[in-house]
Amino acid sequence: MDEISETWLDQWCRRIAAIGNDLLSLSEMDSYRLLTGADKFEQVRLDGVSKRMVEPVISKIPMMWQVFAILSEQIDRAEGLRRSVKHWKVSDKSVKEIARLLKDQTIELPTGAASTLDFQETKFHETEMHVQVTSAEDLCNALERLFTEVKEQVQSVDLLWLKLPQMLASQESEIPQLQNQAKALAEDCDNQIATIRETIVRLRLRIPCDPIGVRDDLKISVSETITSIRRRLEETEVKRAQLNADIRRCRQTLASLKQTRIESHAAYLKARDKITDAPGLIAPLSIEQLDDLESWLGKVEEANKNGFWKPVLVGLQKWRSAAEELLTQEYAALAANRAPLELRDDLRGRLSALIAKATASTKSSAAVLDPTPLNAAAAEAEKALYAARVSLPEAAALVAKYQEIFSQTINSLAREG
Repeated sequence: MDEISETWLDQWCRRIAAIGNDLLSLSEMDSYRLLTGADKFEQVRLDGVSKRMVEPVISKIPMMWQVFAILSEQIDRAEGLRRSVKHWKVSDKSVKEIARLLKDQTIELPTGAASTLDFQETKFHETEMHVQVTSAEDLCNALERLFTEVKEQVQSVDLLWLKLPQMLASQESEIPQLQNQAKALAEDCDNQIATIRETIVRLRLRIPCDPIGVRDDLKISVSETITSIRRRLEETEVKRAQLNADIRRCRQTLASLKQTRIESHAAYLKARDKITDAPGLIAPLSIEQLDDLESWLGKVEEANKNGFWKPVLVGLQKWRSAAEELLTQEYAALAANRAPLELRDDLRGRLSALIAKATASTKSSAAVLDPTPLNAAAAEAEKALYAARVSLPEAAALVAKYQEIFSQTINSLAREG
């Protein structure tokens, strides 16, 4: 009883007044009037998700007013007793009665109030007459909690009624940009976009009766679909950019093929001119083959400029395969056409090295040998290797002959030394 005081009762009065003001302000909201048909407003008949979520909450409001009236009456009784108290003492009979009214389970609940207010079993009990009773504190807490729930639900619907038309308009405004982007990328999004438009029209008509359902469907059927289309177009733009880069690389491949063909042709002509019966020569690509390949790539580039990028992907892949195969063949032809001249040059180098080695060996030796056979072999090999047209088998045999004579000379120098 120590906490029982006039100040404490004043707090109760302010608390019940605040609940009354809250209920009154709620009843004056246009959205509340539309949802309940109060004050001659034409009631909105909710449907779908909104009906399932909002109507059970709104249906509790009459019970809230009824319970509020009972609680107010209890507070008024306590306030009336206070006016009869001349000197506030916790031992006073009237003060004890005030405490009993506000602290004990003395308030009879209307039928169905406990379930409507979502009371836990510990917050009320049934008398022998099967009357449910509770305390002012628990009843007040229930009203405050339920008011918050109702207000949030009403405000949520009110906000959706306000914002949904703008949200739908915002989504609708994105459609022309998507259409233009899809057209530029040659992407067929017409069916999806048509479905979005139809969905927006349908959702706009449902806003009054099912704003919560419209919000959910807007996210799933419109926003997520638009996001999916946008992501698909972004991926297509990346592919287009990659395609342009691939076309540039194909141009580089064609340039490499042309240059390799020039080198292969030059090596082919030189080998035929400088080597007698040059082995393994491969004729370079014909000019007509290169022209056909370049013409093909030009058509692919033109199709890409005209927006036919999907067929271009296929055509470019085929072109790349054909060009890379020809480039591989031309690299092989270049190597084959260079091989005879490289062998000739290799034989020349070997001969020069042998002559230098022979000269150094004979100079450093004290023995005197007839140089005629070695010099004759060297001259014969040089004549064959530096002729206008070289016979590689003959030249190779003469270099081998010189090497054999050189080896015999070195052995003789060793014996005489």
